[in-house]
Parts: sequence; C-alpha cells; structure tokens
Amino acid sequence: QFFPVREAWKVYNPVGLPGDVEALQYPNEAKVAQVYRQEMGKFIDREIYPQVVKLQNEIDRSGGDPKYVNRLGVLYARYGLIDKAEREFNRALVAKADYVPTLLNLGNVHYLNGDYEKAMSLYERAAKKEPDNAKALLCVARVNHDMENYGTVRKQYARLQKLDPDLAERFAYLDLKGDDAARAAEASKIKEV
Repeated sequence: QFFPVREAWKVYNPVGLPGDVEALQYPNEAKVAQVYRQEMGKFIDREIYPQVVKLQNEIDRSGGDPKYVNRLGVLYARYGLIDKAEREFNRALVAKADYVPTLLNLGNVHYLNGDYEKAMSLYERAAKKEPDNAKALLCVARVNHDMENYGTVRKQYARLQKLDPDLAERFAYLDLKGDDAARAAEASKIKEV
C-alpha cells in the first residue's frame, strides 16, 4: 500500500539523525553567479573561437571589409556578448560610414538596451540610405511603436506592406485599425504638441 508522505508527516514525527547535525549551509548567491558567468564565458569562448578566427582572417584578408566586421559583431551578439558586438559594429561603421546592415544591427543593440533615441537615429540613417529596405522600415516602425509615435508607425507599416507583405504579416501588431488607430492617432497628436 502507498502512503502519501504529506499524510504520514501528520501522524509520524520526523526521524532525526543521531548526534548534532549542523544546518545546511547554502553557498553565497553572488559567488555562485560569478562562477557561473566565468564558466559560461569560457564555454562561449571555446564554442565561438573557430568562427572568430575565421572571421578575423577574412577581415585581415579583405583589408577590414565592414561586411566581415559586421558578421563578427553578429556572432558576438548571438552569444550574448553585447559589448563585443557593439565594438565590432562601431568598427564597421568607421570602416564604411552608413553601412546599412551595421546601422540596423547597432540600432538593434540600442533598441534591446531600451535606448530608443539612439536606435531611432541609426534606423533612420539606414532607411535614408536605402529607402526601400524592408528591414529598415520595420525597425523604424517598431521603435516608433514603442515610443508611441503611431502616425509614423502607420506610414512606415503601409510602406512595409507594399515592399514585403510577408515580413509585414509577421509584425501585424503594427497595423492599427479602427478604434485603436483613431486613439493612437489622437495620442500621437497630443504627444507631438
């Protein structure tokens, strides 16, 4: 027969171990987190090292082509090494001002960090450089949505729907209709004053 442990505890007293038993000592949380970060850093370094070396060789061989520098930044970003990613994106922009993929990637770093103003500036530079770049339009629409600039969102989203309907469909929340659009437009007017 099975006896549920919780029910048994109500009837039978717990049995202790003989002698003096010290209470469990849990490790310091900050120390555990520090050791975890160190080990995770070592793991990531081992994991991406061959790819970093390959990209560094491409960068050297190409004379600092921003395409390869940008790819290195993307690699770092995928593994959560945002500081290194940002450094590489900035390096790519020094090599070639207004390189659109790098503008978008650096904008994404700022967007994820909640710095919408910097993200907006980079996204707008990319959209100005390539007005028909669907990804740039999407980025401008998304950051404007988060900043509650709904009039701009509607314009950018309408252009996105014409350029890349599939991409627009994946971000359909940007397409405000009916009462939501009216309220957003009113809020946008109030905010712009």
